[in-house]
Amino acid sequence: MKALSILLTLAPFFLNGAGVDPIDYIKGRVIDAETKKPIPYANILIQKTGIGTSTDSNGNFFLRGIPEEEFIIFVSHIGYKSIEKRIGIKGRDKELYVYLYPVLLRIPDAFLVTASKGTFGEFDSPVPVSIIRKKDIDNTSNQLITNVMKDIPSVSIVGTGYHGSPSIRGLARKRVAVLVDGEKLNSMRNTGPPGTFVDVSNIKRIEVVRGPYSTLYGSDAIGGVVNILTEGYSSSCPGKLNVSYKSVNKGYDVISTISRTFDKLQIYLNAGKRNGKSYKDSRGTPVSNTFFDEQHIITKLHYNIKRNQHLRIKWWLSDGRNIGKPAFDTLTNAMHNIDLHNILGVKYIWREVHPIIPRMVFHISYHYHNLGVDIKKHKVEDNPDEDKLVNNNKNIKDDTYTIEGESHFLLWKNLKILTGVNGYLRENVHIDEDKIIRNYNTGAFIREMKTEPIPYAYQRNYAMFLQSTYLPIKKVIINSGVRFDGVYTGMKDTTNTMFNVYNQAISGNVGLTYNVKTELNITANVGQAFRAPAIKELFLTTQTPGGLNIANRDLKPERSLNMDFGVRYKGNSTAISVSIFRNSILDMIILDWNNSTPMREGTFRNIGRALLYGGEIASKFHISKRWKMEFNLSRIYGYDVKKKEVLRDIPPFKANGNIQYISNRLRISLSGHYSGRKTDVPENDFPCEPFYTFDISSSLRLNHRVIFSASVTNLFNKNHRECYQFEWMRAPGRSFNVGLKVKFNTKQGG
Repeated sequence: MKALSILLTLAPFFLNGAGVDPIDYIKGRVIDAETKKPIPYANILIQKTGIGTSTDSNGNFFLRGIPEEEFIIFVSHIGYKSIEKRIGIKGRDKELYVYLYPVLLRIPDAFLVTASKGTFGEFDSPVPVSIIRKKDIDNTSNQLITNVMKDIPSVSIVGTGYHGSPSIRGLARKRVAVLVDGEKLNSMRNTGPPGTFVDVSNIKRIEVVRGPYSTLYGSDAIGGVVNILTEGYSSSCPGKLNVSYKSVNKGYDVISTISRTFDKLQIYLNAGKRNGKSYKDSRGTPVSNTFFDEQHIITKLHYNIKRNQHLRIKWWLSDGRNIGKPAFDTLTNAMHNIDLHNILGVKYIWREVHPIIPRMVFHISYHYHNLGVDIKKHKVEDNPDEDKLVNNNKNIKDDTYTIEGESHFLLWKNLKILTGVNGYLRENVHIDEDKIIRNYNTGAFIREMKTEPIPYAYQRNYAMFLQSTYLPIKKVIINSGVRFDGVYTGMKDTTNTMFNVYNQAISGNVGLTYNVKTELNITANVGQAFRAPAIKELFLTTQTPGGLNIANRDLKPERSLNMDFGVRYKGNSTAISVSIFRNSILDMIILDWNNSTPMREGTFRNIGRALLYGGEIASKFHISKRWKMEFNLSRIYGYDVKKKEVLRDIPPFKANGNIQYISNRLRISLSGHYSGRKTDVPENDFPCEPFYTFDISSSLRLNHRVIFSASVTNLFNKNHRECYQFEWMRAPGRSFNVGLKVKFNTKQGG
């Protein structure tokens, strides 16, 4: 290994005349000496002065008020050798470049994980983190986020198509916090928030934290966190057009982007449309209710108030129409006739607030969601002439406000602290229902019923948290945190009677990373998480395509205690990680189905304790400069401890692998996926057979402006069903997909 060293470059020049001007500031950049990439959020201190700061996301820093011509600068960053160096500055040139060599880790393309709010990096994370980068997303013709995440260990998809939601380590159904640019989403759906209104071509990267993280995100993070980071202003690509087509559902995307800068103002505009018919299975049969139609427009403004103060404004409008919703039986047909997201957010970032406060962030946003559900059900009677057609149209509206304030503290050279408060306020939840009943055979009108199952409801989550990263000795990183949440949930019924439920929880985590060598570390983490019962689970008894959902006002919050242990190796050409986990969930909330009733009924209730455990192995190999391989496998077990029964939604043994050829212009990938047999299932669930599929994808850079991509998914047209779908619902058959990405120009205009 190279000897650790620091290269400091200063370019002095001399004054005209006798004396030297006072030194009021210095600016510079901190750079990785091996990769030559900037190092974000490195700590800068001028000793014996109390003056300090941290670098921004591009590795730049700025210090004002330097009192002397000579001083000692201290530069540190987790994973690099800290340095102390006496600096002498003459004249007016105050540009300083600091080169740091890695000492604790060696990670190609490493960066801080934003889902952890910058408290740890990808390699030194105490819990497993998977990152899907844009270059891997662009190599495919995927049109939905769920298809992008299927290769991550222990990640499965519950639900299909446009409304598929992620499951992590066997935990789905509102137990995975889904974020868009760090902002948590909510949903009335049993499967949880899908996040699929974000178009794949608009994604910069996806971060998946496998394991509970309520310390930062409160309720709904028992399973883990999915943070979808979207693109913004880019000087290297002022405009582009993305077009793609998928044969299995005749689906297409057309997305256009413009990015410009005007003095202190940067503007990003994105608009597009996505459409897909019901996809076809391996036999060429359309799988009903898997169609979707969505159009959106996004505006992002970044205004530099001062050198160290920034204002970011975003507006996001996604208008989904005619989105299929698969039902439990073939007598039911359902769709979302509207899925509207209207998001407005403002973020203020203030750097170098004080020598010990390198960064503060204030954020407020408003999210209006309107979800319409149209359910048509053939109700069979004893006399076939009396069969009924029940058309049930529901409309769900809510306003969500996010208010956050957080500060980063640098108390000592080896201790970083993040603390803050936030409010996640879901207000004005309203559901109205219009039910029209007709004779199924003649179409004759029978009766109409209009109701308001929820005239008004709310769920308000207030919290304060503290997270710290500490290096007590050279090879050890301790990441720990604590959070207090108060969750107020209430509903007013049609008689104006108000029902209120209050839950409070303390979450915490302690994680340890021990760097045995530069390339090898051992991690351990203990985390406590919780999930408050949702409005629907507490108050709303309603008919859904899956059956009748019966609410329960006596539900208790879920409380989880998770233990993680991992070993990671990451060299220049090889990366291998092994992790095992055990997650014990007290008062887990389940939807207990009863198929013996005339109408399939499911009641929300707590079970005493659920236990989930398992493990993951993931590996990457750079065989040569042009060839790369990846492979991972995962196995999860989940039980109701009291009943000694397996839990629903627990995936079987899974394995994923791919081999890639990469050159300057051409990228080819062959991927394989295997899902094992699952016959040990809970009552009213369905066993599933093993299956394997293969996909092949490629992208060709025709010139510096045009990239063409083509892929074939389910190459051998295998007939299969994912274990988390209805018994009749088969996965898509073979599909031929193409895409075209065109940059308008490569030079930034004025």
